[in-house]
Amino acid sequence: MAKELLLSVIVATVGRDEEIAHFLKSIVTISTIDDIELIIVDQNEDNRLVPIIQQYNNQLKIVHLKCRKKHANKARNYGASFASGKWLGFADDDCTYQVKTFSEFQRIIIEQQPDIILGGVVDFENHYIGRANQKQTVITKRNVLGKVFEANMYIEKSVFNRIGGFCEDFGPGSSYFAAEGLELLFRAMKQNYKIYYNHRLLVNHPRKIPPYNQYAMTTSFQHSFATGAVLAKFLSAETMYVLLKMILFHWVKLAVFSGLRRKYVFQAYKGTINGFITYLMRKRRL
Repeated sequence: MAKELLLSVIVATVGRDEEIAHFLKSIVTISTIDDIELIIVDQNEDNRLVPIIQQYNNQLKIVHLKCRKKHANKARNYGASFASGKWLGFADDDCTYQVKTFSEFQRIIIEQQPDIILGGVVDFENHYIGRANQKQTVITKRNVLGKVFEANMYIEKSVFNRIGGFCEDFGPGSSYFAAEGLELLFRAMKQNYKIYYNHRLLVNHPRKIPPYNQYAMTTSFQHSFATGAVLAKFLSAETMYVLLKMILFHWVKLAVFSGLRRKYVFQAYKGTINGFITYLMRKRRL
């Protein structure tokens, strides 16, 4: 009987080729790659990834799927349906794994026995991005914010299937452009699954903010808008606590910062409020 793979890593990608090559190269450096399967969900209209994947086919287990619809969660759910691993990982198409990423993932499974694992993200100079340096902890509704990086998220396949996979109303390509990982985690918490965060489980990812340019302003609003919508979707005393904590956090930063950084924080503040209210109003009209 064939040994069950431990991990299927699903990468939804569009418009990138060099980044995919760098990602595959980073996986080759892992000593136990026989336990890893890569599922590339290719949303490109051309065949740009074919020669890159062929270059690594003899070194890695790669499943190459075409998905014409440019929608991150549709692609992830589609890729997950082909997965052979006991666990599913979801990597961004511009991230790379570190040499110790997989061994740290294995260690957490053995020591913590979680249902979902979250890790931190560092840039290519190994500096933490956002609040990813927060210490390891079991995740609750009150402490989840700042610890969700879809580029470094792992979930048992059986759990993923039970909770219904990623919600396709959230994430790139949908009306709520982000917070798809947060939305999935709230559904998992409703069913009392154990979610564990460890800042030592790391992947590398480009640091895109700063500078505080138009891209940063748009991203700040979109991500916060989606986060506010998730809090509205799972409305409770705990999510109201999180919302009020976020608002207070933004107020403090608005008082401290100036210039473009203050505008960036204001977009996050405005996005959070608008996302929360918009979701409630849309739900009321249904």
